Amino acid sequence: MRILLLIDGASESVSDAVRDDPGLVDAVGVVRTQVRLQKLDFWLRNPDYLADELLTEYEQSGEERVVVAGRDDSGLEEPEVRRYPMLRHHFGAYEPLDNALAVLRSAGLVARRRRGTVSRVRQHDYFLLEAGRSVAREVLQQAPVFRYYVERVELVVALADGLGEAS
Repeated sequence: MRILLLIDGASESVSDAVRDDPGLVDAVGVVRTQVRLQKLDFWLRNPDYLADELLTEYEQSGEERVVVAGRDDSGLEEPEVRRYPMLRHHFGAYEPLDNALAVLRSAGLVARRRRGTVSRVRQHDYFLLEAGRSVAREVLQQAPVFRYYVERVELVVALADGLGEAS
């Protein structure tokens, strides 16, 4: 559920050209690159690292809105759901998303496309399908505890996209 809500909240709109792909006719959003998805998921799963990153951003920008964005006034706590530990890899935190994505893909909620050549994949793109958006909305209605992830996704996306930069 965390990955579905992450892809839903972090996705950008897709073009009509993307929908020319028969498997993406129902695509409503896309998260481009596995690195971005991994980075957002890391901050989502590790609030201490997120807080540290927000403090670093504040120190660099001096903008009060960075601190305000990081303050948790919602009273929500991370839902108690089954989770796999994130491993520290040679180049930072890394968790294979294949298991979670396989569940979402087999249910027709997301689709993945690889770009590059046969011998070298250059980029992975993760597409949210209409069914995935519907399930995400339905889950939030039936289990409001998952709003925690929606609010955190908004924060980590803003941070990744330059929360403290001048607008």
